[in-house]
Amino acid sequence: MFKILMAATGLAVGLSLAGGAFAAPAADLPRQAVVKYSDLNLANAAGLEALRRRINLAAREVCGPQPDIREIGDSQTYRACVTRAQAQAKQPLAEAMASTRLEEIH
Repeated sequence: MFKILMAATGLAVGLSLAGGAFAAPAADLPRQAVVKYSDLNLANAAGLEALRRRINLAAREVCGPQPDIREIGDSQTYRACVTRAQAQAKQPLAEAMASTRLEEIH
């Protein structure tokens, strides 16, 4: 079975809400990333932590590139985008974990 965390949609929404220098042009679709986890065991802490790292990396890539720290406004916009994208991935992550638990029962 090929599993893909649908956090990609949440990450895309996070970027589209960011505004400023990191928003996609109006004619373009929001940027998004697909976070794969078929190689991870979400029933253990190591697998779950690996998936969280992948989500965090995808959020930074979708919202990036990360601006120079001296660009205060752009840095704040970037951090807000990453935080929003990570938050929007929480529901799909919970669903993936629940799905893993259900697969273990059967």
